[in-house]
Amino acid sequence: MKTHLNLIPWKVRQAQVVRRRLMQWAVVWAAAAGAMAGIGVAKANQSAAVRQTLDALEAEYAPVAALRQEIRTCRQSLEAWSRREAAAAQLEDTRPALTLLGMVGRSARQCEGRLRVDQLTVRPREQSPGAEKKSAGKHPNAGVSTLVTIKGVALDNPSVSRFVAALRQTQAFDRVELKSSAEQPAGDLKTCSYLVECSY
Repeated sequence: MKTHLNLIPWKVRQAQVVRRRLMQWAVVWAAAAGAMAGIGVAKANQSAAVRQTLDALEAEYAPVAALRQEIRTCRQSLEAWSRREAAAAQLEDTRPALTLLGMVGRSARQCEGRLRVDQLTVRPREQSPGAEKKSAGKHPNAGVSTLVTIKGVALDNPSVSRFVAALRQTQAFDRVELKSSAEQPAGDLKTCSYLVECSY
């Protein structure tokens, strides 16, 4: 048996239920919004900290980057100067050809006509193997030499020896070496062909 009777109209009761549910869900939505806002603030703070750290690292790296670029520029300049120096060294002629011919001719003249120079070859300057290690800290042309090859015919071996000694006495060469000397018949006479190498 009913002890009370709800005389509130149905529409009013329905509005009350809707209002109650809206209040309940509003609390949930507010909590969710607060959580999302907190996460957003934390992310923003983290991003700002990362950006600040990145700016500090970039500021520290800027001098290193500038120095690296300067080193690269200096290296390119050094390579360009090295190429120019190598080209100048190839063009440099420390001993004119006429002077060389004069010294060889004077040495041959001391043999009193018993020796003849048939061929004289001058090779351009080349870097000898291992010269970079030997010439470290020395003159840039250290270890670099010009090779002079002299071929000819003499009447006997003593004339060849006198010619080699005369070349050494000029003191114009770093090295004078008799590479070969062989007797060969020339009609009724026996001649001696020779090969001499000089370097300076």
